[in-house]
Formats: sequence, structure tokens, C-alpha cells
Amino acid sequence: MAYAPFSMSRSPVGQFKSSESGELFEYALHTDDGWLSSEEFPHQIFVNDHRGGIDTRHAMIKKTVAYIVVDEAADGTPVVERWPIKHHRQYAITN
Repeated sequence: MAYAPFSMSRSPVGQFKSSESGELFEYALHTDDGWLSSEEFPHQIFVNDHRGGIDTRHAMIKKTVAYIVVDEAADGTPVVERWPIKHHRQYAITN
């Protein structure tokens, strides 16, 4: 479970719960970092790093499923997990 940290320069654009664990995750738009295309993985989810901090993972969030990059293979390609999700909510973005 992870909410976006208050100090983040990127504002969260939505949230969802994992169907398997029930944990809540927030996500923001992916800022291009040179490793993965923001077209292929347009989101970054916030996850606990198990040291008390918050980390991010590249992702593609759909209505009922999220594709999360969990690692990098030896050849540099992303290792992706498919997470079934529920209670997906997109925030209203205002400027």
C-alpha cells in the first residue's frame, strides 16, 4: 500500500486496490526517464520500499488490470507482472 508522498512534484492522477491483497495504490503520470517509454508504460505507481519509504514502479493502469514493471531482465527488457485490480478511481485533474 502506498499513497503518493506529499513532497512529490508529480501529483497522483488515480488510485486502485489490488484484487488479491486489497492494498491501495496511488499512481501518477510517468515522466520519461530514458529507460522505458512513457507510451508503453504511461504511469508510475507508488509502492512501499519495505524500509519505511516510498518507491515508484513503471506501470500501465487499465480499468480492471495493471501491468507493473517489477524488474529488468539481463537483456534490458522489463519484467512485467499482471495485477488484477478493483476500485479503480481516476482523480479529476484541475489546473
